[in-house]
Amino acid sequence: MGSVAFTLTLLLLALAGVSDPRPLGARVIDDTFQRTDGWIEPGKNAAKQANFARGVLSVGPQTRMLLTSLYTLHPPGSLIVSARQIDGDMTAGYGLWWGEHGSAQYAIGINSDGYLAVLKIEADRTTGLRPWELFPHVKGMNTINKFQADIGMGRVTIWLNDERVIEFEQTPAHTLMFGIYAETTGPTEARFRFEQISVWETNSGHLP
Repeated sequence: MGSVAFTLTLLLLALAGVSDPRPLGARVIDDTFQRTDGWIEPGKNAAKQANFARGVLSVGPQTRMLLTSLYTLHPPGSLIVSARQIDGDMTAGYGLWWGEHGSAQYAIGINSDGYLAVLKIEADRTTGLRPWELFPHVKGMNTINKFQADIGMGRVTIWLNDERVIEFEQTPAHTLMFGIYAETTGPTEARFRFEQISVWETNSGHLP
């Protein structure tokens, strides 16, 4: 009976979203956003990113920003970002994105009202792989949230605060770009502090 009860307990924990979010591989990059001058918005000049310094990102009204990291990921591997909203509209979203050069980008985002989404962004079209909806493990204003994407050779697993969000199929390129995502939909700006970003790879012989 003891083993049956233990198995049932594990099953209930899995159904509740409690799983093992260990990153894929070994950590190859650990950055605390002290250097942000080289981060760029796709298609724009890095010198214009005066609104991103030492991890603090200011986003104007009704604006979406996907800032590209100085680094790259060579799957299989994991991306982990820790961030929080400092002020502004609580419906503003923020999080982590990744994708191939010249192709679609994928993002996990939350807002301080407790909503979460997993998005596929293609030019001017955005598809909700998981549309914006309440997620019980989102932490609110001025509280750090941890975003994690485990990117294998054919499947992606997304976590928020060590809780599983979604899995979906994706066959990535040998090298992926990635960075931070933030978006406002209302008439006011919002500010976010990105605390830390780390990259994990199963083949850690790659250079950033």
